Amino acid sequence: MVRNLAKEYGVDKKNRSFSPWSHVVTLLYAQLTHAIGLNDVCDGLRHHASRLLTIRGATPPSRNGLSNANKERNADMMEALFWNMLSHLQTQYPGFGPSGRY
Repeated sequence: MVRNLAKEYGVDKKNRSFSPWSHVVTLLYAQLTHAIGLNDVCDGLRHHASRLLTIRGATPPSRNGLSNANKERNADMMEALFWNMLSHLQTQYPGFGPSGRY
């Protein structure tokens, strides 16, 4: 799903060492850990780099790489990912989430 959305929104064209998949995993990590800032996210992921690699080859970002990705990449891809994932989960599990409240 992430790969297809990255192609659709042109995010994969600006990909060097920090892939769209790694970006999604990084943003999930930041949200779930309630990270305070860029240093918390990058240092935490670098500390757990070997475990991070097991999540479909995700890599920890550099501070500059994450900052640049957040600035340059199209945020519409992340929004589309949210809605696609919500739709998928509601299809699989009809009681998931607040149905009809968005």
